[in-house]
Amino acid sequence: MTSNRHQNKSSSNQEPEKVWSSKASGFTLIEIMVALALGATLLSGMISVFLGHKRTSGLNEAVIEMQQSARFALSVLARDIRMAGFQGCSDPMTGTSNIIADTSPTTDLAATAISGHVITTTGDLEPQGPIGFSLPDVQPQPIEGSHALVVQFGSPETHQLEPMTNANEPVVLTTDSPGFVTGDLVLISNCQVSDIFQVSGAQLSVLQHDSSVNSNESELSAAYGSAGENNRPRAMRFESNVYFLADSGRTNGAGDSITSLYRQSLPYVSQPLEVIEGVENLQLRFTLSGENGNVRYVTADELEDGDAANILSVQIGLLMRSHDRVSDTSPSANYKLAGEFVSVEIPNTGNRHRMRMAFNSTIRVRNRR
Repeated sequence: MTSNRHQNKSSSNQEPEKVWSSKASGFTLIEIMVALALGATLLSGMISVFLGHKRTSGLNEAVIEMQQSARFALSVLARDIRMAGFQGCSDPMTGTSNIIADTSPTTDLAATAISGHVITTTGDLEPQGPIGFSLPDVQPQPIEGSHALVVQFGSPETHQLEPMTNANEPVVLTTDSPGFVTGDLVLISNCQVSDIFQVSGAQLSVLQHDSSVNSNESELSAAYGSAGENNRPRAMRFESNVYFLADSGRTNGAGDSITSLYRQSLPYVSQPLEVIEGVENLQLRFTLSGENGNVRYVTADELEDGDAANILSVQIGLLMRSHDRVSDTSPSANYKLAGEFVSVEIPNTGNRHRMRMAFNSTIRVRNRR
């Protein structure tokens, strides 16, 4: 009895077994909403950073592209400007070339070696450009109000020639394949005189210059080379280049027009060459020699008859425009080009979101003093 009571007592003193709830736990609605808000904030920040980086990258690429294009355009223009009036070792300041070619774009190289012009509302040059030249009627479409540059010179690639016995005989070059063809204009010179004639027939290194395309009975100023090598006679291609701006007729991905710098070279019936795209405006200012060593500065709009012969240097102003829309702000309407502030009319289209930069450079004419 005693042992049973002790056992029952011991059993009654034991704590009941705890039963744990199996109910599932999780996030409350408020916690989920806070997490979503934080996630949206972080995602928005990441998107803003990405878009900002993309915009900055686009701006940097546009700047680099405009700088490279402007540098190339200026180098091409500078090369021709420095060569303006070149006629071999003959001094252009003491005597100009004798021109017998019937289709010559000039009658006085000293007066037309370099000149500036304005593209008018009718698509013409003012003052008139080289003889036989006219701007394109359709494409590329010249840009009204921009300036045009005309440069004429003998090519720096010169060729020696065999001594001539008289001034009427063909010119025979020592170069096997000089690259001249019938119809080319050739400038030939020594250190005293020079001539510009048209090739009436070309066979390898032999250049004919008969009276069918040349005046003065096709007679040159001298029998070149007959006075010996000290005369340094040379023959070179005569170049007459016209640089102007025009609408290329192409568009970017957003449908915005693309304008370019063009060069029209001899013969003027050929299609103009697109030098570089992205040039929106071209302005020129010239330094002219005056009396008593004085100089004066005029724009292409202000050049008068006779001024072109006194041009010492050319200041070039290029307004470059990005290919795509990369800016969120409207561009300035005034840019300093060639020393003058130019107001640029920017239509209320996507062109307002294309970046613009002005570039200026001054080039001296080597053959003037």
